Amino acid sequence: MKAGSAQLRLLAAELKHMRDKAGLNVRDAAKLAGLSRASLNRMELGHRVVAPEDMATLLVIYGVEGAERNHMLNLARQLGQPHWWEILSSHGRTMVVPR
Repeated sequence: MKAGSAQLRLLAAELKHMRDKAGLNVRDAAKLAGLSRASLNRMELGHRVVAPEDMATLLVIYGVEGAERNHMLNLARQLGQPHWWEILSSHGRTMVVPR
């Protein structure tokens, strides 16, 4: 999924909410996660897809568990998957649209 998509922006807003709820600022959360502040900021703005590994680390830091954790990890995994048209173009194929 492309950075900036509606689903990614929703995930990003939820990620920021979780950080705020955990009482952490961007600098401290990024440091704990082994990320740069800029990377975490881009994730929270929906300008960067959140890798499932990064999501898992952030959820531990933020104390998110159970169903909410599973939901967020599943979203991160789904958003990292290419759409069918991206798969075709990566194989040098083009889609023919009938007129």
